[in-house]
Amino acid sequence: MLTKAEGTLDVDERREILGELEKILQEDGPIAQPLWRSVYAAYDKRVKGFQVHPTLYIFGETIAIEA
Repeated sequence: MLTKAEGTLDVDERREILGELEKILQEDGPIAQPLWRSVYAAYDKRVKGFQVHPTLYIFGETIAIEA
């Protein structure tokens, strides 16, 4: 199921598959389910190429400031 979810591009469909997978894991044994939190970033509109990385690191070689 995890492989199927990883290959699914539709977010809502992937959410359903992962929900089923979580239910199976919760029924079959103990799991530690992480807390999902929202991550926010603010930057000036002149900054180009910036994306929030999952590790929250900032990779300076991928960004530039437009004059």
